[in-house]
Formats: sequence, C-alpha cells, structure tokens
Amino acid sequence: MAPPADRFTRALLACGAAAPLFVPVLLTEGAYRPDYDPLHRFGSELALGERGWIQTANFIATGLLLLAFSLGVRRAAPTGRSSLALPALTALTGACLVVAGVFPTDPAGVGAAGATTPAGTVHAVNVLPFHAALTAAPLAMAWRLAAEPGRRAWVAYCCATGALVPPLFAAFMASAEHGFHGLGQRVVLTVGLTWFAAAAWLLLRSAARKDPAPGTGGGKGVDGGRTAC
Repeated sequence: MAPPADRFTRALLACGAAAPLFVPVLLTEGAYRPDYDPLHRFGSELALGERGWIQTANFIATGLLLLAFSLGVRRAAPTGRSSLALPALTALTGACLVVAGVFPTDPAGVGAAGATTPAGTVHAVNVLPFHAALTAAPLAMAWRLAAEPGRRAWVAYCCATGALVPPLFAAFMASAEHGFHGLGQRVVLTVGLTWFAAAAWLLLRSAARKDPAPGTGGGKGVDGGRTAC
C-alpha cells in the first residue's frame, strides 16, 4: 500500500486532470443562455446576470484545481529543470482563474473599451498574466523533458502548445469588436487546459510505475525512494 504522502501527491496531481472540465461547463452554460452568442461573446460574460454564479464557480473551482495541481507538481518533481518554474507557472494560471471569478467582467466584455468598474478593470488586466502563464508553463515542461531521452513526442507537444497560445490569443483579441472572438477564446482554453491534463497524466503514470518523475534524472521522490511522488 502506498504511504499517505504518496497518495496525497497523486490526489493533487489528479486535480490537474480535471481542469479541462472548465470548457464543457462553459459551453453548456453558453448554450442555455437564449440571448448569448458563444461565437461572438467572451466566456467571462456568462458570469453576469442571475445565472452568473455558475460561471463564477467554474472560474474559481478550476483555479483551485490548478493551484492544487501545482502543489502536486512540486511534490512529484522537486528537483531537475524547471522544478520551481513549472509549479509556479501552474499556480499563476490557477490564481488568475480565481481572480477572474472574484472580479467579474464588465457587460461590455473582457478588454473592451468602456470597462469602467474596478472589478472589470482587474478582470481585463488579469487576462494578460493568465495567457502568459498558459504559454510559459508548457515551455517550462518542454525544457524539463528535453533533458530526458525518449521524450521527443512530449517535448514537441509542449512546445506546440506554448507556441499556439500567443497567436491564438492575439487573434481572438484582435477580432473582439466584430469577429469570432468567443470561438477563439474557447479554442485557446481548450488547448491550454488540455495540456495541463496531459501533464497530470504523465506525472501520474510515472507515479503508478514507481518511476522517477519526468526530468529528475532518476532523483528521489517525496517518499525518499526512486519514485515520481
């Protein structure tokens, strides 16, 4: 039987696997709003109105899942490349989602001209560190895995994710007035949050096999043995 610390770390890592549930909740809630066009409206606008608590809870719950996952990453991979940067960037992503829930957007939409309330301003500014972390976290993982043989596919996937987020973000923000920015935002969220689930799966698989955490070079895990966590 795994020691308690080992089980706790795996539970924290499993939180990352649940993060992509944010997107189906967003899509479902948008589909049930008769006056809401998901192709042309930001997801944050679902936090407004009588049913706004659903999207607010979605933001906060997903943010807390990523914060828990960041602790799991730190415990599972305490040494090696990006051992500090990867959990820190993951935590920043989660914290930004919590901020997005606590400070709702203005009715005009995220980043749109005319956002006048303090909460709307915080929400709009929060978009930048969120997408920066969503870009940098996969690249930090790629740097970590590049030191390990047999991880070329994972390195390519991480690099592709980090490379896709900035142009996708720029594209949907540039079309915020008349384009399909709602669709673009959902694509970015799907790409980024799915990557967190994949990273969680990789770390959980290493833990299940009692292998060293990816990128540790065979270092010790949190239970003192040569395990991932």
